[in-house]
Amino acid sequence: MPNKHWADDPDESETGSGTSLCLSNCQTSDTDITKPDENFGSISTRSLTPQSKGRTRPPQQPHGGSSAQTTTSAGRAYKDPDIDTTERLSDINPDFNRADGTKKLKERVIDRWHRFCQKNLEREPDCARWSDLEKALRQASADCIFQFLKWCSKLQYEVDGRKLPGYGQAGTFNTDWKYFRIYYQDALGKKMDKAMAKSLRTGRQWLIKENELGTQPRDNVPVYIDDMIKFNEMILQTRKKRFFLGIQRIILCLALMLGLFTAGRKNAILKLQNTFSFPEIILGVSLVFSPHVFIMGLLLHARAFKADIRSIDDVRSLFVMRGCQELPLLLEEAMDDYYLFCRVDMIDGEPQILRDQPMSNSHYNNAIHSISEIIGLLKWFFFYQFRYSIGGILDDTVLGLKPDKVIGRALTNISRYADKRRPRYLDDTQKDSDFEYRAKEM
Repeated sequence: MPNKHWADDPDESETGSGTSLCLSNCQTSDTDITKPDENFGSISTRSLTPQSKGRTRPPQQPHGGSSAQTTTSAGRAYKDPDIDTTERLSDINPDFNRADGTKKLKERVIDRWHRFCQKNLEREPDCARWSDLEKALRQASADCIFQFLKWCSKLQYEVDGRKLPGYGQAGTFNTDWKYFRIYYQDALGKKMDKAMAKSLRTGRQWLIKENELGTQPRDNVPVYIDDMIKFNEMILQTRKKRFFLGIQRIILCLALMLGLFTAGRKNAILKLQNTFSFPEIILGVSLVFSPHVFIMGLLLHARAFKADIRSIDDVRSLFVMRGCQELPLLLEEAMDDYYLFCRVDMIDGEPQILRDQPMSNSHYNNAIHSISEIIGLLKWFFFYQFRYSIGGILDDTVLGLKPDKVIGRALTNISRYADKRRPRYLDDTQKDSDFEYRAKEM
């Protein structure tokens, strides 16, 4: 059997460590099978494996070399950078890339664990572990964590004196448990033991039943354009809800319009800056629900254009140059750092527009809750309701189903609960029943 050697091996031809022979030049004399060829040992094992053309073996640094140095294609010497170990993986905060909402909820759980440890330190002053939060967490047993969860369900006030709403639904209770497990994993560097997690699952189910927490999911009440037109009208004209500046009403209306058209998340909408989805068609018979009018008003108010444009009349006076299809209106460079839904706050007794800061969730929620109560809705409007009508759109588009839209909207929309006779302010007795009392007053 003739010995076959790969020809034109780029690895061997460059390094010169092996022998490259053409297949036609190989010796074809009969060789004893038990006696290997003399030239076979001189050929490296790597040369027997076919290599793709163009692949080269990187040059090996000889042992004892102080640093790797090579020459670039431009003929300049390049030296590998030194190894910098000033930053370690353990030095990186695990929360640096998490959402603000996640950080806030985790901080709330950590604060409650701190208060729980302080309470145990008062009860057991000789126990040193309660003075160190992470040490107490590392040594905590399943029963200790169960006592913490039970203690959290009895909290009534925050450290700053604000009254807590408490756990009304099992979902809220399980949310706090989820962020406690995140805190536990970050502190210990590992997940909770399976046996401990299993026993605490039973304990959480017992607490849900013991505290009579609600387990039924909320109604998926959709919101339509007709509903939001009335909502925007109430935002713009009501005097029962006070704002620092009128621009806050404009911002709130535009946030609701973009939320309805894009079905985006609330936090994503409130943090929009210079790039966002915008409807091309003006919907609605009134300018109250025209996003183009609102966005142009905000741009003019911020004096966002580089050109001297101060009103809509200045825009109408512009003409497109002959031979062109559009006239770009450039914005000021500072607009790149501004938020579309900016923050408005009182500073030194004067209302100020802070365009480089987004509107806070608390301001948005307080305004929406107040408007919902003024309209007389049974339950507060929340942003996720914009997504509940998408199923009907899919039925119409994909399946070709044509439901009775008039009856369907009348039976499902949020406005069917509106009743201005429903009281907005409740006394202490009425607050215990909250929404149940509102329903009975209809």
